[in-house]
Amino acid sequence: MIIMGIDPGSSSTGVAFLRDGAWLWGACLTSRDPPGPTAPSDPIARWFVRLAALIRKYQATVVAYESYEYQGNKRTTANAPLMWQQVGAVRCLLTLPLVSSLHAHEPGVWRQQLTGDRRAGDQLVDRILQHRLGVSLLNVHGQTTGSHILDATGVALVTWDTLALLKHAT
Repeated sequence: MIIMGIDPGSSSTGVAFLRDGAWLWGACLTSRDPPGPTAPSDPIARWFVRLAALIRKYQATVVAYESYEYQGNKRTTANAPLMWQQVGAVRCLLTLPLVSSLHAHEPGVWRQQLTGDRRAGDQLVDRILQHRLGVSLLNVHGQTTGSHILDATGVALVTWDTLALLKHAT
């Protein structure tokens, strides 16, 4: 099973792919990346097209994303219109033929599941990902870019753990 993790952001979006719980690939997409000659002019539509292309490229069947739909997240109020458009675009990924399920994770909850601490910082999350996946996202990509990839990887790994547990229980 291949899981795509997404950390949507106002100027950068972290994406990560896990195959059967192992690291596959990750990157930080920015709004400064050139859109390409056939890209839609609407930034949200362009964002959706880029995510859909990555899903096809890596054959992801599950999508997990860090959700800003929760009231407790301070970023919700600052970038509410953009975040709600992104949430809508992420939900539309479920219409792609490959994608069988979509999983939303509130930031504090996935960090709690992964580290045991709801307020765990990026350094602790990175150490756990190093241990579990053999990859250091902050050291390789730098604090800003790596943080987005780190969050995308975290939601993908928590989703993998949950789905593996459910599969084992049945």
